Amino acid sequence: MTGIVIAAGRGLRMRPYTDERPKCMLPVNGRPLLSFTLRGLREAGCDRIVIVTGHLADAIDAPGCTLVHNADYERNNILHSLMFAREAFDDDVLITYSDILVEPSVHRALVSAPGDIVLSVDRDWRGYYEGRTRHPAAEAEKAYVRESDSGAVLTTIGKHLDPSDPTDGICGEFLGLWKMTRAGARRFRQHFEAIDARLGRDEPFRESAEWRNAYVTDLFADLISPNDDIRCLLIERGWVELDAPQDYERLPAMIGPQRLFSLDAS
Repeated sequence: MTGIVIAAGRGLRMRPYTDERPKCMLPVNGRPLLSFTLRGLREAGCDRIVIVTGHLADAIDAPGCTLVHNADYERNNILHSLMFAREAFDDDVLITYSDILVEPSVHRALVSAPGDIVLSVDRDWRGYYEGRTRHPAAEAEKAYVRESDSGAVLTTIGKHLDPSDPTDGICGEFLGLWKMTRAGARRFRQHFEAIDARLGRDEPFRESAEWRNAYVTDLFADLISPNDDIRCLLIERGWVELDAPQDYERLPAMIGPQRLFSLDAS
C-alpha cells in the first residue's frame, strides 16, 4: 500500500506560523506534525509514501519518502494537487491531508474497512467546534452518511451542507483521510481525467467556482452512485485539524477532549 500526503498548500490561514515553514512541519510535542502523519501511514501498512509538495517545499524533511512537486500550487487547490501523485494510484492507497493529526488506530481501522473507496468520517464532531471561532462549523467538510446492514455509505458531501438537516442518516465531518483499493483509485483517477478533459480550468465544478480550485469533496460528490459504493468508516473524535493559529495554540487543551491518546503519551 502507498501512502499519499497532500502538503502543497500555502497555509495562508495559519500565518504567521507558515511564513517560514509549511503547516506539516509545525512542531507538535517537539516533533514535526508530519512525523505523526508518517507514523500513522506506516503503522497502517504503507511501505511507500509519496508527499505532494508546493509551498516551501525545501523545508519538508521526510527521509525515505518520495517527493513530487506541484509547481502550480499557488493557482490550484487540493484536488489538483493530489493528482500530481496519480502514478501511485496503480497501488492501494491511503491518502491524507497534511494538516490533520489523527490517532494511528484510525489509520489501521480505515485500511481494514471493506470497500474500494472508504472515507473516514467523525460522527461526534460538533463539540470540537465550540470556541473554534477562526474555523467555524460552517467550514467543516460535512458528510451525510446512511447506515445499513452492509455498513455506512456516503450519500452526499461538502462544506455547503446543513448539518441540522440530513435527510437520511447522520451528518458527520470528513477528516481528510481516506483509502482506495487499486480499483477505487483507478475509478477516482479516470473520473478526474474525464472531467479535466471536458472542463477548462476556470469553469465551475460542483461547489467550486473554478475547476482548478475544486476540492476533493467535489469529486467525491460527483462519484456518488445509486450503488452505494462509497463507504465510510465512522469514528468518534481521535483527531484534530490545524487550520488556523487558534487551532495550533489550543491543541494542548484538545488532547483530552479529542481523545488524542498517542499524543498524550508521546
